[in-house]
Amino acid sequence: MNTKNMYSCDFETTPDPADCRVWAWVAINILNTDERFYGNTIEGFIQWLSGKSKKCYFHNLNFDGSFILDYLLKTNWKLNKSKKDLQPYEFNTLISDKGFFYTMALKFPKSNIEIIDSLKILPYSVNAIAKGWRLPVQKLTIDYKEYREYGHELTDKEKAYITNDALIVALALKNVFEEGYHKITAGSNAFNFYVEKCAGGKKRFKKTFPPPQNDSYLRKAYRGGFTYVNPIFQNKSVGAGRVYDVNSLYPYSLHSPHAFPYGEPVYFTGEYQRNEKYPLYFQRFYADFKLKDDHLPTLQLKNTPGYIPTEYITESINSNTPITMTSIDLALFFEHYDVENYRPIDGYMYKSKIGLFDNYIDYFYEQKRIAKSEGNYAKYQLAKLMLNSFYGKMATNPVVNSRWPYLKNDQVAYYPGEPETREPVYIPVGCFCTAYARDTTIRAAQKCYNRFMYADTDSLHVLGDYDVPGLDVDDYRLGAFKHESTFTQAKYLRAKLYMEQIITGEGNDFLLCEWDVKGAGMTKRVKNFVNLNNFCY
Repeated sequence: MNTKNMYSCDFETTPDPADCRVWAWVAINILNTDERFYGNTIEGFIQWLSGKSKKCYFHNLNFDGSFILDYLLKTNWKLNKSKKDLQPYEFNTLISDKGFFYTMALKFPKSNIEIIDSLKILPYSVNAIAKGWRLPVQKLTIDYKEYREYGHELTDKEKAYITNDALIVALALKNVFEEGYHKITAGSNAFNFYVEKCAGGKKRFKKTFPPPQNDSYLRKAYRGGFTYVNPIFQNKSVGAGRVYDVNSLYPYSLHSPHAFPYGEPVYFTGEYQRNEKYPLYFQRFYADFKLKDDHLPTLQLKNTPGYIPTEYITESINSNTPITMTSIDLALFFEHYDVENYRPIDGYMYKSKIGLFDNYIDYFYEQKRIAKSEGNYAKYQLAKLMLNSFYGKMATNPVVNSRWPYLKNDQVAYYPGEPETREPVYIPVGCFCTAYARDTTIRAAQKCYNRFMYADTDSLHVLGDYDVPGLDVDDYRLGAFKHESTFTQAKYLRAKLYMEQIITGEGNDFLLCEWDVKGAGMTKRVKNFVNLNNFCY
């Protein structure tokens, strides 16, 4: 496929469920943004696709892709589960079991079309891309609810709106491609760079990180960031405080002085015994435990009967529940809980090395610094993205469950495919990276326990507008905490749901403040109605 035929595309659709259709589309050539195509029906878009082979990028293919699938399935196109064996008027999809669209492929008699979700490459909103990249074009607004009949001719305002949306993504993707990143996800771009530029190629990478045969065992120790509301302050209005953010938490966790496992493991039964050759380990055990007074909980258990997967555990309810932890998590666990009836089952121990990822982190941290000093915002955002996208790829789940589209009651529906297994990467690195990250955040929060109100992975929200004794604070140094903001009032309901009145400016006798409301699924309009009195849980 000619790399010149790459387009940033976007649909605008009617909001009426009884008449849900595409009323506008645009396609902008990524390498030559003056080349633009427009239309006002899905039929016109498909006709444009059929002309020549091309790659099309939609920002959030989950949405736009559903309209393409609706058209294909209703016009007798056939699903082929083998992308390489596509025949004319057949299509293929890559959709995860969680409903995430990655790619679609369409075969016309004279052309092959690949449709890719650019949101997986640039995991930001269109508005955030425009602002973060400091692009010369910004997102506009239109009246989404206005009625537009079939065949509606675009007004100048509507054309400008849809153009800007696609152009913003096109300019950012052009930058990504010019930097040599051509994979379909940010994680794949980061991982490929590390393998080829830092690890000496695929063979050397696999020699250092051989695909583990014990992935399913170790994966039980793979946990996310520490996001927690201190019950003392939960659902209560509080006064002034500060927010501290770790400078690049996950890159810091990958960097020296943190040691990481490598090579093949050695299995052991019972409790791990100190071994200088194999100092890092995973331990599986049974135990009764209860949170110590004035200590933060450190453990969540998912897919475990009796425990709420999103809640941190203060006390065990079943001493026969097996728990698997990294040695980093285990040390923190014993510090924060009173543990009784500890019964180690078995585990795996690993060789360790400091600095396995330093060349990668140092390179992009320096790129980020240089870009900032030069005012090169595109390069800055890409370096930041590469820093934060690497570790997750190491923990890629080898068990893949796809979903396949079909028509059900004249609507697009999906049925689960058969589970497939691919070669794992190296889950021990993912487990230890996230363990170090949690360790950093939890230990910092514990140091200011009486002031600690909320944590969200890499941030601490503390009561009082004064320094936190013992907290390593620096605006730039990797792994230090940056004083990100100060607020005058706040309220924390639960994880990812809180509001803070941030100080944005001040004079001798006044403060300029702006409410920052966080809540998954809350629209800007809803946030504008929120106040301390009606913000409850």
